[in-house]
Amino acid sequence: MRSAQVYRWQIPMDAGVVLRDRRLKTRDGLYICLRDGEREGWGEISPLPGFSQETWEEAQTALLTWVND
Repeated sequence: MRSAQVYRWQIPMDAGVVLRDRRLKTRDGLYICLRDGEREGWGEISPLPGFSQETWEEAQTALLTWVND
């Protein structure tokens, strides 16, 4: 049986990190766990604002669309 589970994570940035004139209050990402019988694999995505081509929201939408297809 194949399955996929998505987990959201968020890490608070106490002092606030400044990247390309943007202050980050949190670092956000997603983990995905894929299972097929006894086999298991994990993946992670955490787009960095100002550096990544996609936003966190775009990455989440793409991942959830893929999982639900």
